[in-house]
Amino acid sequence: MHYRTTASILTNHAVSRKPIDVSSTFLDLFFDVISDLTFGQSFNTQTTKQRSPIVVEFLSKQKALGFALLNMPLLHLAKNMRISVKKQKSWEGWYDEALNARSKKIVSTSDIYTYLSQSNAFSGNALREAKLAIVAGADTNAITMSNICYLLCRHPEYQAKLHDELSGLHSLFPDDYDLMYKPYLNGIINEALRLHPPVPFGLQRVTPAEGAVIAGRHIPGHMNVTTPTYALHRDSRAFVQPNEFIPERWFSRPDLILRKDAFVPFGSGTYNCAGKPLAMLQLRMVLAMISRRFTMAFAPGQEALCQYFIDHQADCFTLHLEPLPLLFERRGV
Repeated sequence: MHYRTTASILTNHAVSRKPIDVSSTFLDLFFDVISDLTFGQSFNTQTTKQRSPIVVEFLSKQKALGFALLNMPLLHLAKNMRISVKKQKSWEGWYDEALNARSKKIVSTSDIYTYLSQSNAFSGNALREAKLAIVAGADTNAITMSNICYLLCRHPEYQAKLHDELSGLHSLFPDDYDLMYKPYLNGIINEALRLHPPVPFGLQRVTPAEGAVIAGRHIPGHMNVTTPTYALHRDSRAFVQPNEFIPERWFSRPDLILRKDAFVPFGSGTYNCAGKPLAMLQLRMVLAMISRRFTMAFAPGQEALCQYFIDHQADCFTLHLEPLPLLFERRGV
């Protein structure tokens, strides 16, 4: 339903020949999807054109919160400030109400809440898990889809290749099983995740009390460590032509990948992102939907704004995006 609403919104803009800010559009889409999956009730931002207070609050505080997440001592300090605690309690109250409402609802299909609630530790972690699911499940996908669209407008030849690859599908909303092994579709997504990982600084970890040896160096205990994902993905020791958009490196040109284990947009190891399969499923379905229906281009006269979008992506733990005005044209499907 949510994907069909997005398709309708894009179609209306294509018919009217009006540019649309895709970074905002995708944010609304994925917040609607993840709220539906988590609480069994969507924010319905796309249909009401009104963002939930939770989304508005997140966006207004994204830069400050991101700075704190990248500087953990400041985050702990902020948590103990009275004004911060007051706002945090208000935020948490909304999630408490949503979780309570979902616990009383009988649903016909499983959702994220279904699986989270089966954990023995759910009662103590429900609030934290819900907040993580909502923000991490929406923001990162919106970032990735926006960057995919930017790259496809910068390299329009891949729009044609992707459309040709998907032309044999019968449904305009195909099942993910039909998309999982499409080389250009997955190659374009992976290449966008490599060039513009939604969590560019990487995930922080704490060394054990006895310390740890990392890359031949001893790191003392209780130290925060991280591997900056953005830098790793553009390291010439891991990827040939690391700054170039070459989707073929993920299927027909494996020689362009020197270290496949250096590709970690979802983290790595035991504590990698549990939402990776869901994220990839959504990215494939949305990109396939767009490719089969539309061609995209930078909005005429707004090329400078589109360049500003890619040049001013702020690292706020996840990327903070500027508007990306694109012009969509309908294909003859």
